[in-house]
Amino acid sequence: MCQACGLVVEDSLFEQNPYVDEAKLRHASLPAFQKAGGMKVDGAIVKHIWLLSTKEKNLKKAKANLNTIVATLSLPEYVKKDAYVIFKTAVDQELNVGRSNLSMLYGAVYASCLMHCIPKTPLEVIRYSEVSKKNMLRSYKLLKENLGFKVCLVDPVDFIPR
Repeated sequence: MCQACGLVVEDSLFEQNPYVDEAKLRHASLPAFQKAGGMKVDGAIVKHIWLLSTKEKNLKKAKANLNTIVATLSLPEYVKKDAYVIFKTAVDQELNVGRSNLSMLYGAVYASCLMHCIPKTPLEVIRYSEVSKKNMLRSYKLLKENLGFKVCLVDPVDFIPR
């Protein structure tokens, strides 16, 4: 382009490869501390996880634990989603203050199973965990009283094969 009159002399692209990944270009131009997962706050390098609140950290850990619990118990995806919603609501209402987050999570999984009429006993739910049956059932009772969800009555015939 002519600097004096603005006439376009040549209109070809300067790039030889039109398929350049823009994410790689952005990543290459970042400083080293941003590539490693940190960010700069007031001149200090800070990891992103340090800036999360306690509730956000609890929810992040709960999601990872919930994936493990659901995979171990071979539960469907909708049970996992409802258990997470129950746990998130409990955290928002601060029902987990002074209680184990893991027992609240297992209580939410048990509640979700009962909501969807999936026959699971409390001992089956906590079989592979360090949470006691007593603590899990206390958490379930607290969740049921405060959140007011409806549960199905499980037919005892469903437990006979076990």
